[in-house]
Amino acid sequence: MKANIKLETSVSTRMELIQKYVSLYSAVGIPEEDWLTLKEKQFFSYCVILLQEGISLVSKEGVALTEKELGFDKKNRGVYIYRYKLKEKGWLIQTEEDLTVPEAFKLIKGIPDILSFNIDLKIK
Repeated sequence: MKANIKLETSVSTRMELIQKYVSLYSAVGIPEEDWLTLKEKQFFSYCVILLQEGISLVSKEGVALTEKELGFDKKNRGVYIYRYKLKEKGWLIQTEEDLTVPEAFKLIKGIPDILSFNIDLKIK
């Protein structure tokens, strides 16, 4: 038996849209120990935005924009701490030259106004 359930929600910003997406993605496919805290979700969502805009996460520009957007102080090394945490949890992936995000978050054509999902939950 299949149940078709339609849930709708509205958000005001790209950050909020990505954060909702992270929550949904986490709930259906990520072990709870790797779920992100609110601040980690904000950090990750901004990383998705930077990558979509073609800005490297390890560049001086990327670090400066992230510090400004999320209110990190250079002295507390917040950007570097959150990058480490998200790499440990598998949300950021180290490449030879940069950091990237899981395929599901590579929004090549830009951040859409609407995200729709087709999710199957099965009992093994």
